[in-house]
Amino acid sequence: LTKCGVQPDSRVSSHLFFTTADTSQSPSLAVLVQLYVARCYHIWKESELLPWLERNVHTVLDRVDKKDPYVSDCEAKRSKRYPKLPPNLHRHIILSDIKDVTCSEVGFCLITVGEFEYYTSDLGQRINF
Repeated sequence: LTKCGVQPDSRVSSHLFFTTADTSQSPSLAVLVQLYVARCYHIWKESELLPWLERNVHTVLDRVDKKDPYVSDCEAKRSKRYPKLPPNLHRHIILSDIKDVTCSEVGFCLITVGEFEYYTSDLGQRINF
């Protein structure tokens, strides 16, 4: 919402479901969220989409407040997704060089041998680009 220049209403900005979202996801999923926001935020700035987004955010909060089992199921799935960033996404982030996306996950090292540079995984496997 910050990237879109939108100020959420008090229910959204103070609700635990959204205020704890960043701390309840894996670092890899956080990187994917950063990548999505960096690539797509301009789409969400369309004035026709904002009322739709607001309605759906409140629908989600209604379900959360009613302790809908589907919300718990989604939270459980979300907590297990992307325990480690897949190599192809890590590679994409590095090559894209998007300033808003940071990937601090250790697992790849840039190695220079002579005039050639390549990445290796933390398992010692060479990764060709």
